[in-house]
Amino acid sequence: MGNQLVYCKLSGFTSSYKIPSIIDGVQLALSVPGYSSILGMLSYASGKVITPGDTKIGFKYEYENVGFDLEKFHRFKRNDKGKYNYEPTNIRQREFHHKVSLELVLDNLDLFEVMDSPMRQLTFGRSQDLAIIEDVRIVSADTVDTGTLWGTLIPIKIGSDLPGDGLFYNLPEYFSYKKGKVRKPKNFRSFLALNQYEQEIQMDNLYRIDIDGVTSDFYLHQWL
Repeated sequence: MGNQLVYCKLSGFTSSYKIPSIIDGVQLALSVPGYSSILGMLSYASGKVITPGDTKIGFKYEYENVGFDLEKFHRFKRNDKGKYNYEPTNIRQREFHHKVSLELVLDNLDLFEVMDSPMRQLTFGRSQDLAIIEDVRIVSADTVDTGTLWGTLIPIKIGSDLPGDGLFYNLPEYFSYKKGKVRKPKNFRSFLALNQYEQEIQMDNLYRIDIDGVTSDFYLHQWL
């Protein structure tokens, strides 16, 4: 008997996970969501903060098209007392993905009820990027040495051979949450966001599940 995981499939009309290092000009989107965004989604669904210690996460993310919105945004400025105030609003272009799908696997089985009956409306990035939960179930999973992956985020070491084709990002694993405080990014790591086509990847922490007779492989992220 293999491991058991929570499997959840979500879909939506649009999504936009911004690249955190870009703060001026055209706001480009990450090609896949970061692990901090998925933790944020789980926290929003559960009504409490979900941390890396609560669950491991695997995912596959797909989209059909790319477009651009005009978006109003607020700038923050720290005053003499160290507090942040709004500056005047401005307008910029923001990239978004169209017709998106996100498959999640989680090793904390308590999150089945959270995703089956979330406390709030889930989104893909922005508040207007509404997510629909299509499927939630408990599945059996077996470890494999080589898996077929795409649209996911795997950690890499600078100078080492890349395990596949994709885009390189430096991203935090999660954000700290303290009431009344500005969130702080934690555990910045180098990641490879795999492209949107199937690739045979050999690495640790790969799991294979069966969904209605169709096998699917996932990398289950190991937190620092």
